[in-house]
Amino acid sequence: MHNYQKTLKEEMKSICFLIGDISYRGGAERITLSVASKLAIKNKVTILSIAEFKVEDLIFDIHPAVQLETLNVKNWGQKSSLRKNYVKIIFSLRKFIIANSIDNLVNVQATNMLWTLPALLGVKVRTLCWEHSNFTSHKFLLHNVSISLAKKFADKIIVLTERDRVLWNTGKAITIANFPAFNMPDVKIENKQKIFIAVGRFSYEKAFDRLIDIWEIVEKSIDLKDYHLAIFGEGDQESLLKDKIVEKGLKKIAINPFTKDIDLVYNKASSIFMTSLFEGYPMVLIEALQFAVPAIAFDVLTGPAEIIEPYKTGFLIADNDLNGFAEKIIQIIEDEQLLYNLKSNCLEHRKKFKSDAILDKWNQLLN
Repeated sequence: MHNYQKTLKEEMKSICFLIGDISYRGGAERITLSVASKLAIKNKVTILSIAEFKVEDLIFDIHPAVQLETLNVKNWGQKSSLRKNYVKIIFSLRKFIIANSIDNLVNVQATNMLWTLPALLGVKVRTLCWEHSNFTSHKFLLHNVSISLAKKFADKIIVLTERDRVLWNTGKAITIANFPAFNMPDVKIENKQKIFIAVGRFSYEKAFDRLIDIWEIVEKSIDLKDYHLAIFGEGDQESLLKDKIVEKGLKKIAINPFTKDIDLVYNKASSIFMTSLFEGYPMVLIEALQFAVPAIAFDVLTGPAEIIEPYKTGFLIADNDLNGFAEKIIQIIEDEQLLYNLKSNCLEHRKKFKSDAILDKWNQLLN
C-alpha cells in the first residue's frame, strides 16, 4: 500500500499557472480557472497571480483542490507598478517555483516570459507559453519581445486557433482550443425569448460602438417585433456607449452590468452578436453555443471563424460591413423558421466543443 501511494504521488505533476491578475473578469482568467480545475483532479495544480487579490473577488467557479497563491503586487494594471516591482516579481517567482517543486510552469500570456526567464535561470522546470490573444493583435514593443523570448526559450507554445499556429511560425506552437465553462446544459428552444445579446469588456478592441451603429440601422429599418438588444459587460467605455445610444435616440438597446450568472442570460437569448476588431478564441461564442444561441460576428483574422458554421450556427460578416451585419439581424427577425433552425443546429454543433477531448491534449502536453 505504501509503495502504491508513493508511486501515485510521483506520477502527479506539479503544475503552476502564472497569470497577471486572476480576479480580472476576462476570458483568459475564466478558462485558466476551468483548465486548472479539470487538471487538479489528477495533478497538483496552483494558480499564481502576480497581482494581489481576494478570494471573494473571484466570480468564476474553481475546484477546491486548486491552490490559489499571489505575489502580492499592488496596482498591477499600472505601468509604473511593473517597473517598480520587476525585480520583486523575478525573485518572488523564483522562490515560489523552487519551494513548491513545480514541474510545469504555464505562462498565461506571452508577456509573462519577461520575468519567467530570469526567474528560472538554473532551475529545472518545463516552461510553457499559453497565448490567448491572436498573433497580430498587439504591436507594442514588450509584447514583440515576449513573442521572441517564447519562440526561443519556451518548451511549448499553446495557441487557440490553427491560424495562430501558422502565424507563430515555429515548430513549438501547438493548438489547444478553449472549452466552455458550461458543458451541454439542458436547453429548450421553445423557451427562448426575443432577446439578442452581446457580452464583453467595454474597451476599444471589443468595438461595441460598431454594434450600436449596426443596431441603429436595424431599429430604424423594420418593426422589431418586440426584439431588443442587451449588452452585458463593464469597462472604461461604458459611459461613452451609453451616451451614444442616447444621442442616436435608440429605444430597443440597453447597457447592462457584468453578471456572474451569464448562463441565465444565454438561456433566454435568441442570438449573440460580436463586433470585435480582433479576437483570440472568444469564450462567449462557445459558451453561447452551448445554450443554442446562434452568433453573428465579423470575420476577423482569428476566433469567430473557428466557432461559427456559416448558415448553420450563425453568420460571418466581412469585417466592418455594418450594413451586411444589419441585414443578417433583420433576416433572423423576419424569418422565424431560419432562426429556429440555427438554434437547433447549435445543439448538434456544440458537441464538438466538449471538454474531454481538449483536456486530453492538456494531459498529453503536461505528462
